Amino acid sequence: MLTQYYTKQELRQVVEDTFQWCVNKFGSPLKSGEVPKLRVRFTGNKSMCGCYTKRELFVFPNNMTNLKDLVATVVHEYTHFLQMPGLKDMNKYFKMYKVDGYDNEFEREAFAAEKKYTRKVMKHLKLV
Repeated sequence: MLTQYYTKQELRQVVEDTFQWCVNKFGSPLKSGEVPKLRVRFTGNKSMCGCYTKRELFVFPNNMTNLKDLVATVVHEYTHFLQMPGLKDMNKYFKMYKVDGYDNEFEREAFAAEKKYTRKVMKHLKLV
C-alpha cells in the first residue's frame, strides 16, 4: 500500500502531475477540448487500480504498491478517455469486454501506452 511510504497529498500530486502530462502530450479528442474529471480515491474500491467512465478518470492509490504502477494507471486510463470520449464509444468497449474480457483492442492499446510512456513520465516528474 503506497500510503505506508507516501502521504496522500504526495500521491495525489503524482496523479495530478501525471494527468497533466497526459493532457499536454495527448490533448483531447473532443472539439471542446474538455478532459475527464480526475478523481483520486483512497477508500472504496479494493480491487481496481483505476477506471475511466463517463468522462471521469478514477485512480485508487491504495491498491498499488509502487509509484510506477500509479503513473502507469493514469496513462492507461487517460488512453481510455482518448479511445472513448463519448457514450457510444464506451458502449463499443463494453460489448468487446463481454466477449474478450481484457483481451480487446482498447485494453491492448492502453497497456501499450503504459509500456511506452510510463518511464518517460517518471523521468519528467523526476521520480527516477
